Amino acid sequence: MANSPEPRVEETAWTVAVARILFGHKMNIQTPPNLNPGSLKTLLDSGINDWGGISPLTPDHVNPEAPWPEIASLAESMEKYGKVLTERLPVFPKYALNSRDWIDLKASSYLIKPMDQQGMQEKIVGLQVNLLCSLLNFIKVRSKEIQKRKPCQICFT
Repeated sequence: MANSPEPRVEETAWTVAVARILFGHKMNIQTPPNLNPGSLKTLLDSGINDWGGISPLTPDHVNPEAPWPEIASLAESMEKYGKVLTERLPVFPKYALNSRDWIDLKASSYLIKPMDQQGMQEKIVGLQVNLLCSLLNFIKVRSKEIQKRKPCQICFT
C-alpha cells in the first residue's frame, strides 16, 4: 500500500455511498476528516455518520502526514452543513448501552462511568483526560496479566 496512490475523493465517496446502500441507515460508516479536508460535505452527502477518533493531543499515527483538523473548526464546518459534532465513547452507543453483551466486564466499567443515557460521552469538563488515564491504566494492568501467561496459550478475555 505504501507505493499505491491515494484514492480520489470520488472513489471514497462512491465506496461510502455503496456501503450506505448495502448496510442501511442504522450502520455506522466512518471516514477520517484529515485525509480529505476539502471534501467534508462530499463525504457527509455520500453517507458517513462518524469521523472516527480525532485527537487534539496526538498525531494521526496511521496517517502521520495528514494532521487532524482542529475540533472547533470541524464543529464549525459541521454546523454549516446542518450537523452537530458530538463526542462519543470508543464504542458506538448501541454496544455501550448493552456493554454486558459486547464488552469484557472489567473494561465496560470504564466505559459506563462517562456514559449518558443515549450511550454517548457524558459532557463533563476534564472527564476525557480521566477516562484516558483510566483506560491506559486498564491496558497496562491487562498487558501485565497477559505477559504472565504461558507463551503457547492464546487467550481472549
